[in-house]
Amino acid sequence: MTSTVTPGEFWGALGRKASPATIVTTINSEGIPAGFVGLSATHVSAAPAIMSIAVGASTSALASLRQSGVFVINHLAEPARDVWERFSAKDAPKGDDRFTTLSYRAGGLGAPVFDEITCAFECRVAQDIEVEGTHLILGHVAKIHRRSEATPIVFFGGAVLPLNVGWGET
Repeated sequence: MTSTVTPGEFWGALGRKASPATIVTTINSEGIPAGFVGLSATHVSAAPAIMSIAVGASTSALASLRQSGVFVINHLAEPARDVWERFSAKDAPKGDDRFTTLSYRAGGLGAPVFDEITCAFECRVAQDIEVEGTHLILGHVAKIHRRSEATPIVFFGGAVLPLNVGWGET
């Protein structure tokens, strides 16, 4: 059975759901970085630790991800709006030019981990399931990076906003 929901209705509803401002990064077989906005990134299991991402078949970073078999889910923190803009803007640079001037380091698996994150999950691809032109990729978590005092930013209603949660307050 196919859906009768239009793409406009679908994206309109998703725009009303707050999602972590997330950039998924990877590398190709030569170590050149690639990445994309990853609003669908989520956890699957804690034992074993598994995360999932959804990647459109036309996403240029998919080839790099398949070559290396690794990816990082970077949940961005408040100072990283420039990272979000670099990956989400229609006129943004493409390919590894997206990473020029951004602050990141290579994680343990080689893919970029941005400096301004709340957390990041380094993953090895476990499974790639194609459904209707989208790849649902499951990854075993190899390493976690956390910044406990960082303020998360979320995507909601077409904008990126800080989520001020009052850490340490009751």
